[in-house]
Amino acid sequence: MGNRLLNRGEVEDFVGLSTSSLYRLMRGDSFPLPIRVGQRAVRWPEKEINEWLESRPRATGDFPPAKGT
Repeated sequence: MGNRLLNRGEVEDFVGLSTSSLYRLMRGDSFPLPIRVGQRAVRWPEKEINEWLESRPRATGDFPPAKGT
């Protein structure tokens, strides 16, 4: 876990969500807010993104059978 600051594209790739999904979660206080690093630039601390991912519940329930079974 590093102290890197991630731009929006890196965050999207890292968590597998779209821009609109990220901002919807932020509006609902369900995703870390970015840090303003410039007049028009924001970044997310990598540590906070990792902590958010670790806090997510595991998927449960029925999963489709593997192909060929």
